[in-house]
Amino acid sequence: MQSNILTKYSPVSKAFQPVRSDDMDVDTRHLPNIELNEIDFQTGTVRRGIQFFKPRLDGICKISNTRRDPDNEGEDDFTCYRRLREQGVNQHLGLQVYVAYAFRDYALDLARRYKFNDAWTDISERSSLRGRFGSSTTSPHNFYVIRGSEASGTRQSHRKVWMVCHDETDPNWPSISELIVLVSWMLAGMKSQKRGASSKRTQRHNPFHHTFPTLVIASEPRARARVLYGYFHGGLKIQFTKAQEFDDASYIRTMNTLLQWAWPHICLSTTRIKPLPTIVEDTKEDDGKQGSKSGVVSKKRGIANLKAGYCHSYGRAIRVLTGLRKWHRN
Repeated sequence: MQSNILTKYSPVSKAFQPVRSDDMDVDTRHLPNIELNEIDFQTGTVRRGIQFFKPRLDGICKISNTRRDPDNEGEDDFTCYRRLREQGVNQHLGLQVYVAYAFRDYALDLARRYKFNDAWTDISERSSLRGRFGSSTTSPHNFYVIRGSEASGTRQSHRKVWMVCHDETDPNWPSISELIVLVSWMLAGMKSQKRGASSKRTQRHNPFHHTFPTLVIASEPRARARVLYGYFHGGLKIQFTKAQEFDDASYIRTMNTLLQWAWPHICLSTTRIKPLPTIVEDTKEDDGKQGSKSGVVSKKRGIANLKAGYCHSYGRAIRVLTGLRKWHRN
């Protein structure tokens, strides 16, 4: 059984040893430069940190608003699994796979009906994770991505991922696989901006994003699902829910709640996470040109400082992901 990142640390790097913090207002654990905080699965309420995603609580995202029948094994993969189990048919795929694809089908049906896709642009998993860390489907990682997308608006750099996790997980804490996917997709967004920053044309037409909030909806073994999202802001911040179980009695209710996260409300602009320094201009007539020049220099210096902080987060993301992957292989 694969141990959880939050209950064991890698012998490769003792920097990942967890410690308890008694002064927190929630029961959380800290890894250096990684802060984890629990959020409410039903409401998305955040007790600590920045809320970049909110579930849709308007009653639209639920099974009854789709064209699918949850009692029909041909339209619901989870129901199909249960019927095959009742018939004694052995299934080679884990139950989490059937939950994940049932969720995907309902979510896409809702997107077609209510045009949720207009706010998101699909990203191929291969192109998003291409590079020094390879693809999430590459051995030895026991997980894969079903679908990924990024916000279409120019003021938001939010991303979301639907994944299947095959590692045994702790229902109270995110798994190593989920953290790897989250940081990988976050880093992919940072890489994309870094490549575009070398083009002056891209700089003129695309605003600079200081962070890339990424939401992960993970389907776990034992028919469980979890929602988590993360962002860099002075370190890696992770907001997560406890794993939610899907059983015969609560299947529709739990799936309806999970579907509220499928097309979440996007919160905040990622182009203004930190305010620019105040620019004081000299109003004296004799020093008018000098004051104007000083103001421009101050503004450029402020932007340079923000981008330097972003580059620091980029390097930290690479180190975090490297440590997670090394830990997962041991």
